[in-house]
Amino acid sequence: MKKFDPRSKLIFVIAVSSLGVFIKDLYLLSAVTILSLAAAQMTGGNIIRGIRKLKTLYAMIIVIAVLQSIFNNEGRVLFELFEIPLMTTAGLERGIEFILRMTIIIISATIITTSTSREMIQGLVQLKIPYEIAFLVSLGIRFLPMLTEEIKDSFTALKLRGVVLKNISLKKKIRIITYLFLPVIAGTIKKAEKIALSMETKGFRAKKHRTSYLILKYSKSDYYLIAFSMIILLTFTYLNNKLK
Repeated sequence: MKKFDPRSKLIFVIAVSSLGVFIKDLYLLSAVTILSLAAAQMTGGNIIRGIRKLKTLYAMIIVIAVLQSIFNNEGRVLFELFEIPLMTTAGLERGIEFILRMTIIIISATIITTSTSREMIQGLVQLKIPYEIAFLVSLGIRFLPMLTEEIKDSFTALKLRGVVLKNISLKKKIRIITYLFLPVIAGTIKKAEKIALSMETKGFRAKKHRTSYLILKYSKSDYYLIAFSMIILLTFTYLNNKLK
């Protein structure tokens, strides 16, 4: 499978993410979602793993749809309780729009992860972004999975000790979660301090100009992807403004 330049991937991700934020038409959002899925398939992204992450959002979709139906009387009532609309066509549409936007963001993240952190840093540097900022962005991206794994390990340790959060009152549950998060945050701060010390010992920012053995070059496929990104950005922006 063709390995695209991280810069062309980044341009595409910025284009589709921007469209996912400001487009409000359901059909246009659906089209952008399909295009992002196709691009993820082209660049070799793990689409199945990304879609699995949406499972936890299904409950949020229902809540958003219900809240939109209660506080927004637009659309036809699909379900009501004691003459209070709990589900309307407008509320359902807002819920679907939410899941489409989240899908676009998650698929965009899977596209970015098809490049290594070194490639992404070099891509940002060649886009005239200062190396320090590029390095911090890459470091922040790597820190998030580490923090997630530590939280998962803490909850697993809690289950192994026979503590079932579902059977505990809300007050005790909040107290236990507070006890869990404090050592996780403390451990994260210690890791950050060690990384900072390691960077200083290796002479980070010792010289103004840096050289790199990795030099990225665009291929024809990258130019096609960039042109495609610009076309869909301009086209969908025009269609969105026309439908207002």
